[in-house]
Amino acid sequence: MQSKIILSLLLSTILAAPATEVVDIRAENPTLLEEYYNGPCSNTDCGVNRVNCRASRLWCVKYPSFDMPQGCTCSSL
Repeated sequence: MQSKIILSLLLSTILAAPATEVVDIRAENPTLLEEYYNGPCSNTDCGVNRVNCRASRLWCVKYPSFDMPQGCTCSSL
């Protein structure tokens, strides 16, 4: 019985806690968006050096793949 009371108190405290707000710093600071790569990123025109990846049987991919791109490079995937 006592464990049920403790558990209900814990759950009510956890559920009543304010949620933290996720802030996108890129939205607050538009100059950050200008720092990301927006150049060529195709298989025959890849990256700043405009490499033809298909000549080496490779693919042109953006990196990093988990965030705004900082560039493109040839990859075998």
